Amino acid sequence: MPTEQATIQTYRIHRCGFYRRGAKSPEFGELDEVLTEARSWAIDGKLQLGDTCTFTEDAKKSWLGVYAWEMRRDASTGTWAITLWNRTPKSAGGVMFADAAGTPSARKARTSAPKKNDLPGYPTHFWLDPASSSLVTVQLDEFPNGHQNLIRWLTGFLRNVSPYRVKQTHVDEDGQESVESVTWRELGASDEDETPAVQPSFVSKPVVLPGKIKTVQDNRAKIKRVLIREQLVSSVVDDRGLIERLLSRVDLDFQDYTPSSVRVEAKIPVVPSQEDLDEMLSGSESAGPSGFGFEIEGVDKPVWIDHASTRESRKLDIVRDKNNVPAAESILRTMKTLRKTITNRVKQDLSVHHAID
Repeated sequence: MPTEQATIQTYRIHRCGFYRRGAKSPEFGELDEVLTEARSWAIDGKLQLGDTCTFTEDAKKSWLGVYAWEMRRDASTGTWAITLWNRTPKSAGGVMFADAAGTPSARKARTSAPKKNDLPGYPTHFWLDPASSSLVTVQLDEFPNGHQNLIRWLTGFLRNVSPYRVKQTHVDEDGQESVESVTWRELGASDEDETPAVQPSFVSKPVVLPGKIKTVQDNRAKIKRVLIREQLVSSVVDDRGLIERLLSRVDLDFQDYTPSSVRVEAKIPVVPSQEDLDEMLSGSESAGPSGFGFEIEGVDKPVWIDHASTRESRKLDIVRDKNNVPAAESILRTMKTLRKTITNRVKQDLSVHHAID
């Protein structure tokens, strides 16, 4: 079987489902159930690729479409492999073109000669293990890992198209129907059952190596600067706008000089309070940018607490389909060999953050 060099990144799923305000556990909508319902809608329902976006696109707010290319579940382990198609601006370099009318059994993508209704973009790949609340991004090409787009797609599914969604409608005297309200109800519940006031949520955060967290905690008073590091990718709409502005500062035109990515760093001279530091290290939904670090007095190098902590390069057995897109089945198979390692990382991360909380 052919092997490919891949970059994998481990995340812990903090929330999935429908939650009362302030609750840590969902009322309903566990991860495996949500993924099963999402596959039933997007894949088993034989939707065309262009119909599988779960939210309304808004280019001004950097919300380009995200679509379900493939979803598979390993019955023996309960793990999942998901491939999403991420739409980009047509002028973005190095992208592929997917047939928006392609059905799950006949997905089509090409690298040139796009047709009128094609979706310019790229695939991203994910492995999820509901048993350990693990999520791994699997990067096999020179594209972003797609983590934020997976969150957007799953949150959109919960909020907008899932079978948990209950739409209250009103018909006026002219027979015009309008939506009065939208709520969410557990599957199988009847109209007479009490519906709790809940909101959909899907949150996952990078797994961080515990040694780095302890170093920062033990030296909070000696922190000289908080560092922010971001990788801007030209195929991502909001990143692209910032890259254009940065290039204009040095009199370069984006059309003439189109870097695939730009790395940006900022240094903020501040000693964070204990409360702020705990928030940064907690991995909570409201914590700041994923790439941040600390310059600490007496420590030679900055201590970075970000997604690079558990990012690693691995050789994986990968089979690509006729579109040259890695097949979800092969990702399921090859990630099975890493399942124990990933589970242990997530358990360690959970114990560290429980100590912080």
